[in-house]
Amino acid sequence: MQYNEISDNVTYYLNKSSRIKPVKLMHQDLYDVVGWTLSATQQILSPLGLQNEYRPPTFAHASTQKGESPVLLQSGGFIDRYESIHVKWMRLQTHKLDLALVMIYPTARPELIPLFAAEWVVIGDKIPVVVLDVYPLQSEGPLQQELSTVYTPLGVRYQSCLPKKQPLPECFAQLAQPWALFSECTIEQLPLLASAFRDYLTAALEGWYLPRQHRCGGKQAAAVHEYKRRRYIDSEGRKLLEIIFGKVFTEEFLRWHCGPPHQPLEL
Repeated sequence: MQYNEISDNVTYYLNKSSRIKPVKLMHQDLYDVVGWTLSATQQILSPLGLQNEYRPPTFAHASTQKGESPVLLQSGGFIDRYESIHVKWMRLQTHKLDLALVMIYPTARPELIPLFAAEWVVIGDKIPVVVLDVYPLQSEGPLQQELSTVYTPLGVRYQSCLPKKQPLPECFAQLAQPWALFSECTIEQLPLLASAFRDYLTAALEGWYLPRQHRCGGKQAAAVHEYKRRRYIDSEGRKLLEIIFGKVFTEEFLRWHCGPPHQPLEL
């Protein structure tokens, strides 16, 4: 696959013949309600010295037309100055949908650095998917109890307003913590989601990411690679992306989105 450079005014889409072509996109036609997710992530994590990871332009910024609706897919990632965490983000917009996803993985020390997951799916005035959690990759060790001390009060505060959806999807239930938010709500509760997001992420920064970054950097651990591989295989967004962008694009996109810093996932 050939990657193409993009300018500020041109985005790319994958047509039926799998060729990349530049198209103009009218951003005012896109539903825009959760763009704050990425800016808040960068602002809160700024003390870590974030650096952009490499992402082929084709997958960093892709657009197409689905029926009468424009579609814009944006994605990227960051590492901190010590490469102790790996941030992945994605946003998908149409004329009535705005989806934002942020994942923060440990790199070399999953026993000391927790994962962070946030996802909102907004369709019109409904938010049928709300996911927010901070959790250990490994159940052994003191990290679980450390997280419980900090996040149990936060869970009590926000779960009273955002009750859990039942049943939980299997992929979520396997690692979901008692303080996790897995809910649905309306757009009027977006300020509440933003508050929860900032509180959960700030607590992760102050409790683990910042004080431990200097001793937790290094090459991605095998356990982290395996977790990302499972996310690639079980991706809940695969079907939607295939409908919009096709299977070839989707497979390559997910490999980059679930890969180590600066590289696609090795299968």
